[in-house]
Amino acid sequence: MKKRAFLFAALILLVSIVLFGFDPEPNPILMEKAKQEIKKYTNEFDKPQYAIIIDYDRVVWRKRLWVLDLRNDSIILSSRVSHAWKSGFLWANKFSNTPNSELSSIGTFKTLNSYESTFGEGKYKIGMRLKGLEKGLNDKVLQRNIVFHCHKSLWSAGCFMTPPAINKRIIDLTKNGNILFVHKSNSE
Repeated sequence: MKKRAFLFAALILLVSIVLFGFDPEPNPILMEKAKQEIKKYTNEFDKPQYAIIIDYDRVVWRKRLWVLDLRNDSIILSSRVSHAWKSGFLWANKFSNTPNSELSSIGTFKTLNSYESTFGEGKYKIGMRLKGLEKGLNDKVLQRNIVFHCHKSLWSAGCFMTPPAINKRIIDLTKNGNILFVHKSNSE
């Protein structure tokens, strides 16, 4: 009986590691890549203080968004973030720059202004607009109305949705000229 209980516990632990992982930190390579993107797009960024990093290599229910303070290379916060329901169920695997595609976008973005939403009777509350910086990859996000806003769902129609408890803090810290870097290995 003890052997079965031990094997069951070991199996649960193994499945948990595979699905959830123990690493709450972003991949250091992504942190460096975000800094390289700031240098690449110097005409867009005037000494940004923060970087938002999203790692779509992680499963949808894990924390896969980090806000990095670029002044001292520290992580200020981490959060779950949605991906588009048509991009994949557990992992985002399909991306688009096409209006009405209802797919997520990847690449490098610049944060723009925040706004108070009246859409859906205000259920999305505060949001933040984005400018896609990569021609053909994400430069139509404004046209597509791909924004940051709050919601409890794991899936969106393309927007970056974060939990209501942390959404306003992310937007207040990062609006108006900071970088958003969205990563996916071997993306379409």
